[in-house]
Amino acid sequence: NKPATEVVLARIPATLLLAGVTVVFSLLVSVGLALLATWKRGTWLARGIFVISSVLACIPSFWLALALIMVFAVKLTIFPTSGYGQPINLVLPVLALSAQPIGYFTQVLHTGLQREINEQYTRTARAKGLTEGSVLIHHVFRNSSILATTMVGAMLASLVNGTVLAESVFAWPGIGDLGLQAVHNRDLPVLTAVIFYAGATVAIINMAIDLLYVRLDPRIRFK
Repeated sequence: NKPATEVVLARIPATLLLAGVTVVFSLLVSVGLALLATWKRGTWLARGIFVISSVLACIPSFWLALALIMVFAVKLTIFPTSGYGQPINLVLPVLALSAQPIGYFTQVLHTGLQREINEQYTRTARAKGLTEGSVLIHHVFRNSSILATTMVGAMLASLVNGTVLAESVFAWPGIGDLGLQAVHNRDLPVLTAVIFYAGATVAIINMAIDLLYVRLDPRIRFK
């Protein structure tokens, strides 16, 4: 006997927490792996990172979530199978949701860095005496910031869909789990509210990314 909007708004903080931690973790790992693979390009380490990222990009989040629960929660009893409110409850859901983004965005960002690493400005920077690491971080990665921003926007938008399965598997009290409950209970008002807020979230994210482009690249202007 509550308004549908009130029910959905009460679940949004849990979904935002899960999505936010997943994005930060995925971005840190994928950027680190892409930079390392570019720095050690042509070595066994770079090839190993490519293989690992390819495997991660192909692993379904739902299957990985069940595998993580079976190994780390049921057999090893290191993490809880479900729950909310403690940092330890975030570990397995974040790992399950971040595997595919880490694999995919590591490859995308590595491709962008490889393209930038051979540009004229990098040769000029090396001629000035800068180390390879300094050139990579302060010049190459800086010019790839728009690509990284696009990655964040795409990741946030995809998590709107991905959290539905993860929240149901780990009993995470977010809007994804609420949407599944609404489907099972044939609760049309709640389901409509969930779809509306999910769509509005994706639209706001895309708008924010477009506005951020202008700040990152002065050559881009709205007309």
